[in-house]
Amino acid sequence: METNQPPSADAAAEQFNEAVAVRVAGLTHQRAGEARQALACFASARGIFIHLQQPAQVAWTLQNEAQVLELLGRHDEALAHLSEAERLFRLADEHSGWPLMYRRRGDLLRRQGRHDEALTEYDQALAHYRREGDANGIIATLSSRAESDLARQDLARAHADLRDALGQLRTCPRRAGDVDFLFFARIARAEAALGNRELAREHATQAHDLARELHLDQDRGNPDVADNLRRLTELER
Repeated sequence: METNQPPSADAAAEQFNEAVAVRVAGLTHQRAGEARQALACFASARGIFIHLQQPAQVAWTLQNEAQVLELLGRHDEALAHLSEAERLFRLADEHSGWPLMYRRRGDLLRRQGRHDEALTEYDQALAHYRREGDANGIIATLSSRAESDLARQDLARAHADLRDALGQLRTCPRRAGDVDFLFFARIARAEAALGNRELAREHATQAHDLARELHLDQDRGNPDVADNLRRLTELER
């Protein structure tokens, strides 16, 4: 009797939908700051995707796990997950996935204070996004790179990156998300540091509006969100 038979099309579709639902549950736990519950959901979803031989979905789930591993302080594991996700994205020819892993690694390294390594990752992401004309990728990566420059007090480059991103944003219709909040919070901080108080207030207002709209005060899963909410409060004192 044969074992390990591939599931029927209907069974595979049912299992795929189950894995997606479990991954969404993981994202909900992550946002609530329930890291261990999130990690369990992501590991379960990943197992199903492996069984279904869905390398791109395995990769997406690995990068979800990496973000939670960082919350738990398991940085080396998080970086390893991101590198494995990149490998699988390339294997699956998932062009929306593998360049993102540069930014994800950059963000993790930046939050550890490893700015030179982070900048190398951001530069690789930007090179790809500029070649492809991917405005969303350019905006997000410039914003992340600017955060690193703000931390190193390189205000000139941070401001230049954020103004570049602002130009891209004005010509790139999109559904607003936490990336947009982070961008406006960062450009508000950069303008304030350069003494441009009116522009700083304008961008801070945009950031606050997005934070309320997206209920970001309840987001415990993205360290950059919490950090920028706090920095905006300090900026307005």
